[in-house]
Amino acid sequence: MRKGVGLQITIREYIPADAEKIFALRKDPRLRGMQYAPSILESPESQNALFQSGPDIPRNGWKCSCILVDGNFAGHISQGYSTSCVGDTTVLLGWNIVPELWGRKIMVRALELLISARFESQPRLVFIACCFASNNRCLRVIEKLGFRVDRLTAMERLSHFMMTWGRERVVKHRLDFDLWQNRSTKVAEIG
Repeated sequence: MRKGVGLQITIREYIPADAEKIFALRKDPRLRGMQYAPSILESPESQNALFQSGPDIPRNGWKCSCILVDGNFAGHISQGYSTSCVGDTTVLLGWNIVPELWGRKIMVRALELLISARFESQPRLVFIACCFASNNRCLRVIEKLGFRVDRLTAMERLSHFMMTWGRERVVKHRLDFDLWQNRSTKVAEIG
């Protein structure tokens, strides 16, 4: 398959029929060590309940978008929304793409589509992406999108420590509208 150039990369809102594909991807042994493993309580049905479509940008809760390459399921982007006391909405991003498509710039393009659309409708969003410090693939995607390193809160450090049994160091990155605009300007200048 070709690099991301020439491929039709689109995203669409999650539908219940996606649950099995997303769950299978999350359980793929090739992703071990790069992400949190699904818990024994998770199933396609529990994912389906979590990702039921709500408003375009919920104030609190979860959404999921599916990544399609040439019309076929290629991965997903989960979005956890919460509203701070000052009114800004924070979006915690997580994503997976089928290993056969790694290294083709598909994830960067899919996230560009999602982030652009979200900022267009709500520029005060703040995107957060956390990953294992050892996940170089994820870190490259984060860097290409213009995220900046952010500090984990004490609660986030504790949560990640407990979820990984202290075996993985987690890093946090942040992207706001100004960083996104600055990145877009640099890309236009280069292009």
